[in-house]
Amino acid sequence: SARAEFEARYIGQVFAQHQRNVSQSARALGISRISLQRKLKDYQIR
Repeated sequence: SARAEFEARYIGQVFAQHQRNVSQSARALGISRISLQRKLKDYQIR
C-alpha cells in the first residue's frame, strides 16, 4: 500500500539520520524501541 511504502521510506530516513541507532530513532519517531525494531524487520530496513 502507499501508506506502507511511505512509512518504510520515512522510517529508513530517520534511521539513517540517527546513524542506525534504534533508541534515538524510536524517540524521534515517537514510538517504542520494540515497535521500531518490529517495523525495521517487517520493512527489511538494515
